[in-house]
Amino acid sequence: MFGVICDPAADPAAAWALDRLRRRLGEVVLVHPDLLGLAPRFSLRLDDEGQEAALTLPDGRLFGPPGIRAVLNRVAQPPRALLGGADADYAAEELSAAAVALLATFGRGIINAPHPAGLAGRDRSSAEWLHLAALAGLPAVPWRIGPGGQAPLPPAATGALVIGSVAFGVPRPLIRAAVAMTDLAGLDLLGLTFDAMGRVVGATPLPDLQIGGEAGADVLAALLRARAAEASQ
Repeated sequence: MFGVICDPAADPAAAWALDRLRRRLGEVVLVHPDLLGLAPRFSLRLDDEGQEAALTLPDGRLFGPPGIRAVLNRVAQPPRALLGGADADYAAEELSAAAVALLATFGRGIINAPHPAGLAGRDRSSAEWLHLAALAGLPAVPWRIGPGGQAPLPPAATGALVIGSVAFGVPRPLIRAAVAMTDLAGLDLLGLTFDAMGRVVGATPLPDLQIGGEAGADVLAALLRARAAEASQ
């Protein structure tokens, strides 16, 4: 079985992907990110042999390996906490840590593994993304900072998507470099934006999956199947 962790109301690209994945993979469980903190039951075990975690969904099913073999991770924000006042920040930090622990148990079965700098994969500053693009061989706009702060970046003209080793919306001569940047970023999914001159102006671990269209949905489904097979070995 497969899963998608997302907030469909706030992430239409993930809702679109969920619909396409269900057509290709059959049953795909949707889990709202807030359930990572508000589920009826959450269990976590850590010892010398590794870690195990499972989330009990409202319908009583367990969300976690081995029942769920591969997951598309679109957790944009930490799970919401019920606590308020002085305990709110503490609760949010604890729920974020619990979410990372649960997602990490999927190992290779998760698409865009969590990171302390981003629950859906490591996010970076504009300067870091542009540096990474240049390292991968992509043309990138200069990042400048002066007495008044960072100089404005050119507006994005086009968007692109990388899923594993397949790129959509990337100029053909730059496809290999775009895939290399995704690898350097430690991600399975990467969104890129280019200015009118074809230079990278930004990147994100939460790309617009609709850029790939039906062909992109095919690639994403194949990647989930492959990761499920790896995770079960």
